[in-house]
Amino acid sequence: MERIVCFDLGGVMIQISRTWGAAAERAGVPLAESFRGWAFAQASSFDPFQAGRISLDEYYAGLQRDLQLGSLAEAMAIHAGILRDAYPGTLALVTELHEAGIRTGCLSNTNAPHWQVMNSLERYPNIALLEVPVLSHEVVLEKPDQAIFARFEQDANAQPSQILFFDDTSVNVMAARERGWAAELIDPHQDTAAQMREHINHWMGK
Repeated sequence: MERIVCFDLGGVMIQISRTWGAAAERAGVPLAESFRGWAFAQASSFDPFQAGRISLDEYYAGLQRDLQLGSLAEAMAIHAGILRDAYPGTLALVTELHEAGIRTGCLSNTNAPHWQVMNSLERYPNIALLEVPVLSHEVVLEKPDQAIFARFEQDANAQPSQILFFDDTSVNVMAARERGWAAELIDPHQDTAAQMREHINHWMGK
């Protein structure tokens, strides 16, 4: 049976800032203390943007307003500051899977500016080499909606029983399992590649 391993991106393949304050610090943009602990979804335009329901200009304008930033340029810089380094070992893991004849893909709630950066062989080859990308902003669906899991099956031409999925959010893991996928929760604060390799070996009966 042909198999495919599907990865979430942030918290699984790439390290990310977890709050607007952390993203602002990375970007070198001053941010009022009252917003520093905000999760991304607390900015009203963030989730609609990731779901492909509003434009890039609407998103940055909303972000500037919600975080009370001085300019659109600061909003753009903070958004870029969400992305950090690839997790060590994830490129080697993807390479090993391909060498073993196992296909790879990703299923991510993400957005166009982030995907443009993440789909770079130079900066994030561990992501750019994935063969079947399904992205929320392109398909106008988000995890944990069952429809986005169905869309991945369609794009990958795969049955649920053929798919192993990794995510750092429990509700997404549960949704994948309800779909019939093998799915495992990844701790983003530990060695993600080692966690995934252990699950992959078990899945393959090693």
